Amino acid sequence: MTFTTQYRNEPELLTSDQAAELLQVHPITLVLWRRENRGPPFIDATDARFIRYLRTDVSAWLEQNRRNTSPDNASFLPVHKSNKKSKGECHD
Repeated sequence: MTFTTQYRNEPELLTSDQAAELLQVHPITLVLWRRENRGPPFIDATDARFIRYLRTDVSAWLEQNRRNTSPDNASFLPVHKSNKKSKGECHD
């Protein structure tokens, strides 16, 4: 089952809160993404009280931003330093 077919019976037009829930982010994150021209496309009808997202746009944005870990894009992964000295540890 794909993301799109899973939500076929859900409303097509989403509020910011609904889109945030779907994306599993805080609604404020969507506000910041809109200000920074990031995130999924949205509809701004005349004022900030009517921000809406199309479910298909949200799912397409998720698909476009999906990444697989590979040697080419693994540089963003945290590196664990195993040779760090811990507090109180004495080395000659």
